Amino acid sequence: MKSEAPAGHDRQKNQEAWSDFLTAPPRVALFADTFYEANGVATLLRQLTRFAQERQLPFLMIMGGERTEFTSHGSLEMLQLKRGPATFPLDGSLSFDPVLARHKGVVLD
Repeated sequence: MKSEAPAGHDRQKNQEAWSDFLTAPPRVALFADTFYEANGVATLLRQLTRFAQERQLPFLMIMGGERTEFTSHGSLEMLQLKRGPATFPLDGSLSFDPVLARHKGVVLD
């Protein structure tokens, strides 16, 4: 016969899980097609990653770049994915790789 949990055990477990959910910092992953370039969005993204790092918030930044590279700085993780031959310029130093999704396996690992 299966042993039953004491009455109220599930309720307490659920309350603890809910409390953890409300108090723990959220885990954030951000996919962007700009980061190192000289534009307003890239500047904002660099400030956002600095904010997360200074406060030790879990943050994963994924962006296209010159090479595939993973770096970790405390709670901040950055994954740069190499842009391929289908990449085309949009504006100034900003470019777009329409097949960046080919790196899906790297991202999921």
